[in-house]
Amino acid sequence: MKKFDLRNIILMMVFYMTLPRALKAKKYAMDEKCGKTITMDGKIFHSANIQQTFRNNYALNTRCRVLFETMEPYRFIIVFKRLDIEFEPLCDDDNLQIFDGNSTSHPTIKGLPSRICGQERPPGSYVSTSSQIMMAFHSDFYDVRDGFEITLTTFREPPCEGEEEFRCRNGRCISALLQCDGTNNCGDYSDECQWTAGVLVGILGGVLFLTIAGIVAVRFGRKKRLLKMPRKLKKDKTREMTLEIFSTPEEDVKCEHQPTTSSKRSQAPVPEVHQSHCHLYKIGEETRDKTHIKI
Repeated sequence: MKKFDLRNIILMMVFYMTLPRALKAKKYAMDEKCGKTITMDGKIFHSANIQQTFRNNYALNTRCRVLFETMEPYRFIIVFKRLDIEFEPLCDDDNLQIFDGNSTSHPTIKGLPSRICGQERPPGSYVSTSSQIMMAFHSDFYDVRDGFEITLTTFREPPCEGEEEFRCRNGRCISALLQCDGTNNCGDYSDECQWTAGVLVGILGGVLFLTIAGIVAVRFGRKKRLLKMPRKLKKDKTREMTLEIFSTPEEDVKCEHQPTTSSKRSQAPVPEVHQSHCHLYKIGEETRDKTHIKI
């Protein structure tokens, strides 16, 4: 295994782990979509995160309506993640309404209060009876809060489509890409993985093992290639990696072992008296006197 192969494998693992989030995670601020329609096709666009605002607090004197629609036979699962709307016993001041249809003339979603306010989010999940719902938010001139955050997920009734869809414990069919994404899309948490301490330790151990195995494989592969390399090729490779410095002595400097112009290499012995201005370098088993450095 080559070094870059291990790196590519890790990158591919990260890509496929984050791909479902990239396909499903869409966030909308209701106050930025007032009067508009948001379409969720159920095939590619499976889920959306709806907030009243991306700011710290919603605005005063707000009147906002947003229509959400999907295609038949898909419908909507509604799950509240948080709620912070000014409380009043009848919710007459600030409130959120979710209608089971494309206008405020339709009844509100079954199981939800007709007007929603306060800090206690509605528990569990709620479903629409049609492929359209309308959210309407109202605030008065006094006091503002954080708002709300809702997860909308498209679903349909079984039978589910093989590996493309996941069957929730409550019988709803949602996209298989929504599994283990940290969001309660089914409404009963059956699409979320149970990440116990043992599972996490196992995953970390597996990653560590693969990393060590990759490093060992890289080092073993390099050593094996060097052992298979011909002897002469090894010697030439070593010579190529040896730093050779070529310089010409000054004209008035005479080195006793300076090469001659004859066709045969001079094998002049090194003089008994050390010459401080000349050095003789050896490469391998051969004596080469072409390198002279003045010191």
